[in-house]
Order: sequence, then structure tokens, then C-alpha cells
Amino acid sequence: MDLPYHKNVSEGALLQTKFEVTGGILQNFSQNGLIFSAGPGFELNIIRGVSLIDAGISPTFITRHSFTTNELGGLFNFTSYTGIYFSPFNFLIAGYRFQHMSNAGIYPQNPGVNLHIIEIRLKNL
Repeated sequence: MDLPYHKNVSEGALLQTKFEVTGGILQNFSQNGLIFSAGPGFELNIIRGVSLIDAGISPTFITRHSFTTNELGGLFNFTSYTGIYFSPFNFLIAGYRFQHMSNAGIYPQNPGVNLHIIEIRLKNL
């Protein structure tokens, strides 16, 4: 969801603030947990909506923090991300996102989880 603040940073480049809500499943063999996060971010449209850079950070809640081979420390974590995207069509965005989730040291164990995500999403219509 776009937030009200935006700024033209140069000819054809727009910096847009946003608020993102995500949900997913973290799975390790036969064990899984649900992930929910919500927080601010920004998007830099570089070439009039054709390519953009995306980044943000958000508090994250997971329903399971202990897996067979990994202990994530606790149910409350933080997720930070950055990505690069292209819009080959007026209605579609495709891209890559690197995402890191950890508890920022608020629990004794803090191994973190890194994710590499390929995304395809629809533009706001």
C-alpha cells in the first residue's frame, strides 16, 4: 500500500513510501510455522515505472521458532529486505528480493534466516 509521502528525486525517478503486510510459511522438513509481518518501506522508481528498487524493515511474528535443526530464538523477530524489480508490462512486476529475518539479539539464540525470493506481482490497478 502506498503511503502519502513521495518525492521526485530526478528526471523520471520517484521515491515512494509504502506500508507492506506479508504472510507466509517457514518450513523445515515436516515442521512448519506461519510468518506475519507489517511495516514501512520505500520504493524508488528509476525509469518511469519500468524498473525499481524496493527496501524496508518490519516487525515479524512466527508461530514456531524451534525446528528440528534450527532454533530461531523466539516468536518475535524483525525482517529486513531489499529487491530489484522490472515491469515488462503495464500490469505486471517481476523481480528478485533478498530478505533477512532475525531477532536482533533480543533472545539468547539469534541465528537468522536468509531468503532469496523470485517475485511476480500485479501492479496497483
